[in-house]
Amino acid sequence: MRFGVLESSLPSANGSLDTIRDAAAAGFDGIALQLDGPDPSAHPAWHPGGRADIRRTAADAGVAVASVSLGFFWQGWDAGAGLCADDADDRDRAREALSRAVDAAAALGADLVTVPFFGVNEITNETRRERVAEAMRAVAGAAEIAGVTLTVETSLPVEGNVALLDAVDSPAVALCHDAANTEALYGRDAAAEIRALGDRIGEVHVKDFLVPPPDPPANNVHLGEGTVDFEAVAAALSAVGNDGWYVLETPFDAPIAETERDLAFTKRLLGADA
Repeated sequence: MRFGVLESSLPSANGSLDTIRDAAAAGFDGIALQLDGPDPSAHPAWHPGGRADIRRTAADAGVAVASVSLGFFWQGWDAGAGLCADDADDRDRAREALSRAVDAAAALGADLVTVPFFGVNEITNETRRERVAEAMRAVAGAAEIAGVTLTVETSLPVEGNVALLDAVDSPAVALCHDAANTEALYGRDAAAEIRALGDRIGEVHVKDFLVPPPDPPANNVHLGEGTVDFEAVAAALSAVGNDGWYVLETPFDAPIAETERDLAFTKRLLGADA
């Protein structure tokens, strides 16, 4: 297993090469780049010169690019609800952005493209789920050739996520599981979900939430201070043999020392601190 961290959980600004150095300084194996696009100028990962700088900095620091995360999909952008939108042109723009993200991930040597479905593009009904599946099928072939896995992060229960993956039917599409979302926001049993989903999980997000209010991200606390039953979650992850990327999404802009403690907590929990 490998341990990464989201750019926003580090003190340096998103898109700054210093976030890569921060990740290395804190002892992580990789960094998850949070793309605030889809304007090509918005993040260096969107254009060739920026990618070269990222690769060089990561190599010098001794860390990998774990993933590119499409935060703008749910935070709002000019394509509205993106892949879930009623407007076909909006869906086309979102699919093009997803395709470009696969290209960016491949160029950066990243294993994952994290595709979140919350807020404006939450999968709230079967129509939206079918639209997402259609878009994923359109991009999955290129992702598989590039060696990139699309990890979809949704608010759906087990049955909905399984139906989504079955509809896509590609080894290049998996789930991103987040126990804090599951337990604090949706009131479900994260460990039971993990055991049910098994090897469909291609990425694990690690954070801890208090039950709202306040709403995210204000309810994001350091690991062990919130509602997540980490012992049960760790046992479930061990039972299903998950040994992929664990990406910390701990409190934003926290001092490096606090992020280091969260990483140490995670490694102890998963028996990776030897």
